[in-house]
Amino acid sequence: LALLHAFVRGRLRPGQSPLDRIEQGERALALARDLSVPLDGRLLNALLLCYAHAGDAPGAIAAFRRWAHPPIVPDEDTLLRLLDACRRDRRPDLLSAVAKIAVAHRLDFTPAARNLRLRARLAGIGRRPHAAPDGRGMADLMTALREYDGGTQRGTDWSLLTRRELAVACAYHGRVEAAALLLEQMRRRGEEPGAKTEAALMEAYYREGDVDTEAMVVWRRGARQIGLVRQRETGGKG
Repeated sequence: LALLHAFVRGRLRPGQSPLDRIEQGERALALARDLSVPLDGRLLNALLLCYAHAGDAPGAIAAFRRWAHPPIVPDEDTLLRLLDACRRDRRPDLLSAVAKIAVAHRLDFTPAARNLRLRARLAGIGRRPHAAPDGRGMADLMTALREYDGGTQRGTDWSLLTRRELAVACAYHGRVEAAALLLEQMRRRGEEPGAKTEAALMEAYYREGDVDTEAMVVWRRGARQIGLVRQRETGGKG
């Protein structure tokens, strides 16, 4: 029991890798099973968190299937850990497997889960400007836009981070009108779009020919100066 509680409460020690924590967690759960020690969902969630930090979505799903049996009962945190693993591993192709797990275990997609699912879908798309995503990546972007629009109509509370990441992805990959609409939505809500979002949209306008080279040079120079000021104000952390 002491070993199990230590794993649930534990954090990465200096020099310890997420893979070490995964090994520690798998050993702890296997030992508890062999000794017939009662298990609960906190242990599973702690293990899935380790897989997420390691960026191993297939491993997280496999671990879930290995351990998510009575008396362990998956909960909302379990779903969030699986979605976060897909996001960190940039594996939107595994979201369907997570959705099946949610249905099988009657796990609701809360606003937090919906935000994380959309961000996981975006994580698999190329993020470099001018680099068009492949067919699957563009499909993921279009699916993300449909999810966002549908969720908005149903009253989903999208986070600022979700809107920012979606706007940047749209701007990078030619969906300029969608990016501009998201930027306008943020401003109407009194939210700060952030320098990265504004820069992505300006670069998109430039590529589309809506901003000439001279204006773009001036904007980039101003953006760099603003960035330097913000760095000084935040001690290099902003």
